[in-house]
Amino acid sequence: MPSKQAHLAAVARNRKAGSILLQQDDDCLPWVVVCAFYEGLHLVEALLSIDEKAPRRHCPDHETRNDVLRRTNRYERIWRSYRQLQQASMVARYLSFHGDGQTYSRFTDYLTRDEIEQKVVNDWLHQIHKSVNKLVKLPDLQTSSATTQPNSQP
Repeated sequence: MPSKQAHLAAVARNRKAGSILLQQDDDCLPWVVVCAFYEGLHLVEALLSIDEKAPRRHCPDHETRNDVLRRTNRYERIWRSYRQLQQASMVARYLSFHGDGQTYSRFTDYLTRDEIEQKVVNDWLHQIHKSVNKLVKLPDLQTSSATTQPNSQP
C-alpha cells in the first residue's frame, strides 16, 4: 500500500504533466483530463491513508474507491467532482462512457479547451483539492491547477 507521501508525489507529477500538456495543441487535451483524473485519484488515496474516519485505508481498484466515495457521507462533495473527472477521463481514453452509451468522434466534441480549464481543472479538480484539504489539512496541497505554468528550467 503506497504511503501518503507516495500519493502526494503522484499528485504533483500528474499536476505537472497536465500543466505541460495544456500548453500543447488540442491533440493533447484528452491527456490533460487523464492527468487531472489521476491527480484526483491520488488525492483521494492520500486522504484515505490518513483520515481516521475513513472506512478503509486503501482501495485496490476503481470500483472499491468509487464505492467508498459514494457511500461515505463525509466524502459526498469529493464524490460529486470525482465521478465527473472519472467520466471525462473515460471519454478522453475511449471516446465513450459506458454510463450514457454515447460515443464521440473526437474528444473536443465532448469537452472543449475552455471547458477543460473551467470544468475539469477549475471546478471538479479544485473541489477535490478543497474538500480533501478541509477534511485532513494537507498543507502542501493548498492549491492546484493544471493551468499553472510549469517551472521553467534555466
